[in-house]
Amino acid sequence: MLTRVTLPVATAGNLEAVLRFEMDRHTPFTADQVYFGFHARPREATSVQIQVDLLLAPKAKTDAHLAELAELSIFPALLCAADQPKAPAIKLPVHPNDTSPRAGRRKSRKVILGLVMVLLLIALPLYHRQARIDTLTAELELPRQHAEQAAAFKRELTALQDSRTWLGQRRAERRATLLLLDELTRQLPDHTWLTRLELKEDSLQIRGESTRASELIGLLEGSSLFFDVRFGSPITINPATSRDRFMITARLVQGAAP
Repeated sequence: MLTRVTLPVATAGNLEAVLRFEMDRHTPFTADQVYFGFHARPREATSVQIQVDLLLAPKAKTDAHLAELAELSIFPALLCAADQPKAPAIKLPVHPNDTSPRAGRRKSRKVILGLVMVLLLIALPLYHRQARIDTLTAELELPRQHAEQAAAFKRELTALQDSRTWLGQRRAERRATLLLLDELTRQLPDHTWLTRLELKEDSLQIRGESTRASELIGLLEGSSLFFDVRFGSPITINPATSRDRFMITARLVQGAAP
């Protein structure tokens, strides 16, 4: 297992002791459960922390493999990760039977074979584990993509529904506006025309000219769409046409407002 831990720069001179003491804080193991190797990564001079690469090998499995090699008089000194060439090496403890001159001669002949076998024993489980991780990651990716597609479809559906609601409101407002214009056309006499019309929520304001503007209030009050009809300003005479200028305000009956 290869991992990376962050430590204060003050621990740089005593990394092995610090890692052994804090092993269970940074990994799922205690220091007694694993063999470990480490090396500190380069850091900037102003940094107050250091990054440490840490390679772990469970003692239970490793000791079983080392015992098999010991029966062949093979006593590896280092343990490396075959699939992580830049990972730190793990220094293995010296085997008690690896002290005789004969054992020393055998070590020189078999150390390469021993290292290769240990690397294979460590690398194969790691390879299968990584392959399983890749498979599970790919399997989890599909539901995530489906969820993202479903979320996109939902957003698009919501936007379409909002657009349909907005269009429905605009159509309703247009029908109400056309209804008011039609009502004004019916109520106002032919000698009257409008120069301005304003609709504000539940109120109406019209400006225009008429030969008999004083009659308009009564005519509009006779409509079922208007109430509280009144002149918004005094009637004046347009010298150019000799007609009455008027401004009339009215409240709209509920349901008639656009």
